[in-house]
Amino acid sequence: MITLEQYIEIATFLKVELAALKAVEEVESTGEGFLESGKIKILFEGHRFFRYAKNAKEIAKKYPKICYPKWTKQFYYGGDREYLRFNVAFGLDAEAAMKSTSWGAFQIMGDEFWRLGFETVGQMVDSFKKGEYEQLQGFAKFVVSKNLVKALQQKQWAVFARGYNGSNFKQNQYDTKLQKAYEKYAKIFPPDKYPIAVAA
Repeated sequence: MITLEQYIEIATFLKVELAALKAVEEVESTGEGFLESGKIKILFEGHRFFRYAKNAKEIAKKYPKICYPKWTKQFYYGGDREYLRFNVAFGLDAEAAMKSTSWGAFQIMGDEFWRLGFETVGQMVDSFKKGEYEQLQGFAKFVVSKNLVKALQQKQWAVFARGYNGSNFKQNQYDTKLQKAYEKYAKIFPPDKYPIAVAA
């Protein structure tokens, strides 16, 4: 669990409102980095696995719900059941499976491990498994690397969503969800009561 002090620490580092930070976390993972089972929250992306897996075309023929060329949410299970897909992929190509999965409270894709300063995707996964604070630290490094800090500071949700979720962000209404989540958290963590976390 992330403490309020830790949220403020990262919000201050990024010079963003605490409410903006909380909004991203809620939209990405409903504010939780781990499942009730204790496993880290994941979402496996079969189109990414198609990109990274060795012998992807052969795998796709045998496991069409695990490996496919174009993005779709048709095969998402969600929750603990997402590990049913991930475990199959991991058994076929472990590194590709980890790269093809988004991890933790901020759902950062494994193939972005290098942006967070890790040498391998396995190092990123191991770090995120330690706790939600490590996931929050990873998020901070990610948005800095992606040049998304300004968009988050200024609450330019469409700009942020495009950089964070990709060009298809409108399909899932990420920008609208972020705006609504921010409005909710701005009432809980108003900028005038948390000035340390407000951008100058």
